Amino acid sequence: SPRLAAAAASLPTGLPLALFIVASKAWADGSASNSSVQAQLVSFSDAVLRGVASTFAFAIAMCCAARRELGVPGMLACGYTAWFVVWIMLNHLAVHREAVVAAVEAAAKGD
Repeated sequence: SPRLAAAAASLPTGLPLALFIVASKAWADGSASNSSVQAQLVSFSDAVLRGVASTFAFAIAMCCAARRELGVPGMLACGYTAWFVVWIMLNHLAVHREAVVAAVEAAAKGD
């Protein structure tokens, strides 16, 4: 069934393994403190959220392409384009997040 195939394709099977690898590497480093391990886990979680948002954009673009009858190549092209654009935008926002937060806090204190 198409629904069962879609559900199976979207299961987070790789995430637990990736989390285990990141955590194991962080804990294996003898000089790593708890705060260092926690920072690496937060960084991993943030990247996972960017990936999920990008994958959601992929699914939306693929659905739109299917409704326009663009076929499999068109669906994939639209999906990967949307994924790439969202990933780049979210990475750009993540890089500038601290500056944005500081600016918002400064503006809030100014009121």
